[in-house]
Amino acid sequence: KLYGEGIEIGEGVARRDPSDRENLHTLSSLYLASAREDRDLPAALGKARKGVALVERLKAADPGNELWADDLPSSYSTLSSILGMSDKQDEALEEARKAVRIRESMVASHPDNARYRRFLMIAYSKVADTFNQGSNADSLEYLRKALALAEALTAADPADLHSLLDLGMALWKTANAMPGQDRGSAVAMLR
Repeated sequence: KLYGEGIEIGEGVARRDPSDRENLHTLSSLYLASAREDRDLPAALGKARKGVALVERLKAADPGNELWADDLPSSYSTLSSILGMSDKQDEALEEARKAVRIRESMVASHPDNARYRRFLMIAYSKVADTFNQGSNADSLEYLRKALALAEALTAADPADLHSLLDLGMALWKTANAMPGQDRGSAVAMLR
């Protein structure tokens, strides 16, 4: 209910001043948060699409703004999740890949930024999860990319609890996705 009220207020402000980027950013966040919480999948999908459209609009209006650049792949990921729950796997995969392309570009521009590298690792894992609905070989390719990033992040800061947890999850997911004939390798990986 609160998201709905916030969206209504944000839409009113947007009608009065469509150039108010701060309001549009807040409105996009409300649409995407509401979409993540909504169990009515068609309604959630509509909200996610509206949130993505607003973030795309913000990014197009101010391409150098790093906040919009960071929000865009997150919004694609949210849309991907809802598409996946709606049994629209091809569309879900395309949205997840959009997030990866942006995250890869961000890491290429800022290779030492651990936060960007972690978000790229998560984006790879998201694509793998989406592929896991069909092709395990494609899923494994992205899981290995995620694992390589998790290992690099842990090596850079072995005391970072988030990196260690990410590494554990990446190891588990990669080992779990390995074909039956590679189970010995999977078990060794986990040790």
